[in-house]
This record gives sequence, C-alpha cells and structure tokens, in this order.
Amino acid sequence: MLSVAVFWMVAGAPLPARAAPPPPPEGLRPGTVARLPRAPLAPVRRGRATTTLTGRLFYEDHRVVARHRNRRDLDGRAARPRRQRADPRAAYLGAYSMVVDVYEQDRAPRPGCVPLEWVGAATVGPDGTFTVEVPGRDRCRAERDEDRRYVLRARTRYCGDELCYQVARARLRPYALWFGLDAPFRAPVDAREAALGDLLFTPAGRPARNDWARAANHYAALVDAVVALHIEGGIPFQRARYGPVTVRFPSVYADGRTPSAQLIDAANKGWPRGNLVMHEYGHIVHRRAWGGDYAGHHDPIQRWSGSRRTVEEPFIALKEGWANFVTAYVSGRCFRARYDTEAELASARRGIDGVHFPQNHHRLLCDWVDDEDDAEAGSGPGEQAHTDVLGLWRILDQTDDLTDRYPAHDPVREGLDVCDMMAAHIVQGAALGPAEVERRRAEARGLLATNDIGCPGLTGAE
Repeated sequence: MLSVAVFWMVAGAPLPARAAPPPPPEGLRPGTVARLPRAPLAPVRRGRATTTLTGRLFYEDHRVVARHRNRRDLDGRAARPRRQRADPRAAYLGAYSMVVDVYEQDRAPRPGCVPLEWVGAATVGPDGTFTVEVPGRDRCRAERDEDRRYVLRARTRYCGDELCYQVARARLRPYALWFGLDAPFRAPVDAREAALGDLLFTPAGRPARNDWARAANHYAALVDAVVALHIEGGIPFQRARYGPVTVRFPSVYADGRTPSAQLIDAANKGWPRGNLVMHEYGHIVHRRAWGGDYAGHHDPIQRWSGSRRTVEEPFIALKEGWANFVTAYVSGRCFRARYDTEAELASARRGIDGVHFPQNHHRLLCDWVDDEDDAEAGSGPGEQAHTDVLGLWRILDQTDDLTDRYPAHDPVREGLDVCDMMAAHIVQGAALGPAEVERRRAEARGLLATNDIGCPGLTGAE
C-alpha cells in the first residue's frame, strides 16, 4: 500500500501544509536558556531604602483536565478550559507557584561590584503577578548614580516550610529560564517602585511546543493537585519523612509511573492533558499514607489496563481507582451534577463484582466525598455517606495500620484492597461505641452496594 506521502507525490500535488500555531500576544517577553553559575542565596542586605519590583509571569496552557478557574488569563479573566476559549489570549495563564529569583547586575570591575548578586525572590500568584522588595542602594560604588539593572530567573520549583515540589530533568535541575540577560530590567536610582512587564515561560526562538512550555503544563497540573489536596484539603504532605516530590520530565517511561513516594515519571510526547500528573500524584499520596511502599506489598508497580472491561486484582483496582479519584477530585469532576448516575457506575455492566475494576473504586471514593445520596435503581436507600478529602485520606492512612485485622487474606502478599479499607473504617469506630460501629457499617454497605463492589461480611460476597 502506498503511504499518504507517496500518494501525494505520485499524484503530483503538494503535501497539505500544517497550520503554524499563532504567535504569542505582543508584550509577552520570552526567556533565555542559560546555564549560569548562580550566586548563593544569602540573606538579602536591607537598608532604609527599598525598591518594590512587580511583574507578571505566564505560560501557554494546553491542559484539558485542570482546575482552570483557579487561575487568571492574560486579561485578568477567570481561566476557562481549552476547548471553551474563543480568544487566543485566554490560553496564557498565570504561572501559579513558579518562583522568580531576582539578581542585581553590576558591570564595573571594581570592589563591591558583583556580576550577578541575588537580591530576592517571589512566588507567582494565580493571576501571574509577583512582587519582590529589593535593596534600594547599589553596593557597587562605581554604579551608585546609574540606573539599577536586574536579571530574573523563573523556575518550576517551590519549597516552603512543609511543601516542596518541582518539575525537573533531574533531582536538582528544575526547568528554568532567564529574563534580561542581554537587556536587563532597569529601575531609576531613586525609584521606590518599578514594573518589569509581562514574561512568558518559553525560550525565545524555540517552537511553541518545547520542553520548557510542556514542563510548565506539567507543573500547573502538579500545583493543582498540591493546592486541592494539601493547602485546601489539609492532607499532610509529610516532607520531613519523604522529602520533596519531583516530576521527572522527560522520562523514558512514556506513559508515566510513580516508582517511589518522591518521584513521578511524566510522559514526554505531545502537550500534557493534565490528568497524567494528577493521576500519578494520587499514587504519591497513597504511598505516603502506607509507609512509602504500599504497606510492604511485594510488587507495587504492576501493569494494568485503563479499559473499563479489564479485570484487575483487588489491590490494583483500589490503587488505580484511588489515583483516578484524585484526578476527578482535583479537577472537580467528582462534584458535577449527577456525575455518578446509575448508567455510569459499573465498569463493565451491572451484576459483575466491581472489586476488580478501578472505575468502580473511583466512583465509590467520589461518592464518599460528594453531597449526593446515590442508589442503584430499586436497591433501597443506597449510600448516604459523606466525609471530606482529609477524612477519606485518614481512613486510607489507617488501613495499613490494621493489617492483623484482615484474616480473609494476606495483605502483604495480595495487597490491601477496598474491603480492608472499609474494615478499617468500621474498626476505628469501635472507640466511639456500638452505635457508631453500626452507622459506619451501614455507610460501608451503601457505598459498596451502590458501586457494585462485594466484600465478605458486608455485602454477602463470599
């Protein structure tokens, strides 16, 4: 069979040209890739006089699954999903949680003059803005009467007291771009404020779909997960025990994986859709709840199929169902009106035990945190359970603390499953009395029955 290219050549017609992507809007300043020896981040010298530098940093967003409305676009509007944007300017969103380092640049080869001296840093907000207060006096005496010159470095790494995460090529190599190396930003000698303009996290002269631009999309997905689960949801990040989280991009593992409680390997093809990093971050949260290694399970990295009709081991169904749940929770899909209607509940069809299907687990977990009371048609009251995401994580966290209470199977050899999670929820209620145990048992039965999952002792499953 002739290839398409050969056919067009034989037919004598030119190959159809692929439409070039539109250029970025005017006024957005791209960055520069440079490996410079960075000055140590020493305490900033402060005096009476300071200057406040303000600017905005954006990235070109291509994600489909995201918390878009938590960011602002180039014109300050609440961001919209990619397919709902009529204006090309709406594709440029605030580079939320990226960090901008500010360096003062001296050119005179005199004592006290430093080619690049770090003078401050700021974290970018959801609307792209950042503000840095820098010393108002130049330590370089030879240039004290000249405009002060500044160079910026933006990076896909944030580290605070508790949270620490990055998208990086390697452990200590987050993506970074420099701005102002050839034409520094300037502030008059006596200025108390200076505007740095609008910056775009992409290298000048590169195709639109480059590694830096794609890394910015992976970073946006990572930030969405961190904000939803840790900052808003209250789930402990556990940095002291497990350290930072790194999304390694690009990776040889093209489909993505999470080999440890610290590392995500992200896909390296096309524009990120957003769901891969969210899904893999679900595995990070799960691992950190179960001691970093899925409670000692011998083979935590196993192949599985995303198909709704593929049967999995119950441990894998819970593990992947939890990761799918995290994607749905972070993106808000858990809370769509009637997201979990009867027609969508089962992975294959009604009557097949959902304990083997990630999709059923994902829907059960959404049921547990949403405000809907769902039921299979004709099945009685259905589920009427509700907790917040921190409460759900606490149940998950407690599940591996009670491995001696699950006599039906060997949790280390076979892995913990959703039936163990339900058992942990019920057992923990014993401290509050028999009535609480029965209430939790009823919750568990409703959740399991609504989502076609059978557990021995709870739903009549053998």
